[in-house]
Amino acid sequence: MVDEKDTAVKRWLAEEGFIAATGALGTGGDYAGIVYAVHIGVPYGMIDFVQETGRGGRAGEEVDWIILLEDSEYQRLERQDAAELTIDKLAMQQFILTRDCRRFAISAYLDKEGQTCEEVGGRLCDCCGGGVSDWTAGQVRLAQEVQRFEELMIDD
Repeated sequence: MVDEKDTAVKRWLAEEGFIAATGALGTGGDYAGIVYAVHIGVPYGMIDFVQETGRGGRAGEEVDWIILLEDSEYQRLERQDAAELTIDKLAMQQFILTRDCRRFAISAYLDKEGQTCEEVGGRLCDCCGGGVSDWTAGQVRLAQEVQRFEELMIDD
């Protein structure tokens, strides 16, 4: 199994693109070029989530964290009683369900400081920055700028 993992990682690093893996890939991994961390289903807990997503951005890249849930899974989280959860799983539940700053949810749990995106600076989380609508607007602006540049280059 270790040889298969090493082979897959070496091929991914050489060819770039996407690699699908369990949380075990993140154990001890230190690879440049990871810019997305996609979780399908609720991560095991906040500590596991931060460990796995922390594998991205090792060369200074900006990283997007995405958690994909079915509606029924999200609704189950909304109904789940906090008394049924470990503290780590409760922190993950609160992170997913919050309408406030997600960075605050992580920071409040891990380092007890509770810093928001605005206090830390840099990129805003989806709650502070508008999420998908901000990203989409940025992509539209980028495409327009590229199109204008290409038109200028053709005209000259």
